[in-house]
Amino acid sequence: MRPHTRIQVCLPRCKSYGTPLLSVHSRTRYGSCLSQRVQMTSEPQISPAIVVRALSARFPRWTIWWGQATAHYWGVSRRRNGLLLHVEARSAQDFVQQAREIDAQTP
Repeated sequence: MRPHTRIQVCLPRCKSYGTPLLSVHSRTRYGSCLSQRVQMTSEPQISPAIVVRALSARFPRWTIWWGQATAHYWGVSRRRNGLLLHVEARSAQDFVQQAREIDAQTP
């Protein structure tokens, strides 16, 4: 039989940096307490759709999309010789770096 757990979530501020901390306290019905703190970033997250539009404007020869299942940026580009190249990147910065390298190497 699993003990019942009460979970409390609060957002105190980090004393050193002032950034929000996510505190999760769970207490079992037997009185034992489990506590975990995770520092959160205060920067807002940008929608992947907005990032894809910005990347597409920067790289017009590329077809770019966000893979929701993989949480990666993807892109394909067809070259003059018919070669089809692709990029898979974990971040927009990584995509920019890979696409620039490919564009510099392949006409």
